Amino acid sequence: MSRSSASTTNLQADNAIILSRRPALYLTSAATGTNLYNNVIPDILCILKVTSVVLIPIGFWIGYIYYKDRHQPEPIKTLGFAYLLGLLSAFLALGLFALVDHLLEIDPIYLIKYDRSGFFLYAVGVIGVIEEGAKFLPFALVCIRLKDFNEAIDGVVYASMIALGFASVENLQNLYYLSGLIFYLHALVSPLVHCVFSAIWGLTYSWAAFRSTKLVWFKTGMALIAGIVIHGLYDYLSTDPEMKALSALVIFLVWLLGLFLIDRLRPKPPPTSQALAEDPTVGSNE
Repeated sequence: MSRSSASTTNLQADNAIILSRRPALYLTSAATGTNLYNNVIPDILCILKVTSVVLIPIGFWIGYIYYKDRHQPEPIKTLGFAYLLGLLSAFLALGLFALVDHLLEIDPIYLIKYDRSGFFLYAVGVIGVIEEGAKFLPFALVCIRLKDFNEAIDGVVYASMIALGFASVENLQNLYYLSGLIFYLHALVSPLVHCVFSAIWGLTYSWAAFRSTKLVWFKTGMALIAGIVIHGLYDYLSTDPEMKALSALVIFLVWLLGLFLIDRLRPKPPPTSQALAEDPTVGSNE
């Protein structure tokens, strides 16, 4: 399929989530040939925008995750390391997208507008596989081997930190494609969305490794596939004006389920002396 420069020039907000994954467009405008850094870096307002799009939304969600893990919190430096792995995983994904773009000559914008069934396959088979795979790789190879990875909730914590690092790079890319209120809403929602997808396989690994101990990697693999499918489904729905609300509903329901399961995995605080005095059996099964 041939790429249309007109479709890139007249890019709509609905398509930004797809084009932001194309490395060439991240650095250079296909329409004007203008180097992005020549416009953004010298401009003080743009620098503040870059800072706000990374620090404020990401800081909010890091604080949220840290609060959820407050009973036995992970060391800040370890969380920072997981965040760095997420940044690196985003650049790995960019390289893979560039490779797929080159080998298959797929134009996702064409699929979005004229071949919705084809775009669904692209969303699941390319976007979902690459992005969830890129995030899962450092989790499986590095994070679960850390000495601080020692309780059931840690799978969610580290998967989410990787997701936040990944979302930081994505938000920076969206500086070129989005503006105004839509830009800031996406900057706030994108980290949550990536955390939800990653929590599916992070939570499953934790449950399988610390509670079940049987078929750990099989269960985790099934959860990874589920995360890939839900990720692709979300991208498919979010690029259809008539189904945007449904995409938000999907994320909301998965998030609620995750909160319920996280509460089951989270270690309970030790009973107070007053509670022990009233009932000596309190906490005996913890």
